[in-house]
Amino acid sequence: MDCIRVIEGLLNEVQTNIDEHTLLDNFRLKELPVLSVKFIELLELLVCFFLLQAAVKAWVGKTNVRKLDICDSVLQPW
Repeated sequence: MDCIRVIEGLLNEVQTNIDEHTLLDNFRLKELPVLSVKFIELLELLVCFFLLQAAVKAWVGKTNVRKLDICDSVLQPW
């Protein structure tokens, strides 16, 4: 519950500063481009993960390979 209150407080503070046209004065946004790039990288990784997960589920459903065998082979060092 405290996390939600903190997030709501942050969002309210940002909205207030946007409304008062003071966002750039009160928030340091110079790192925003780097944050944006990292966020896009995270989204790309998540999409790949979920696509791979769906492909493995479909493939396992058509074969006799167990999911545990796939995990073991993926975790083996190169």
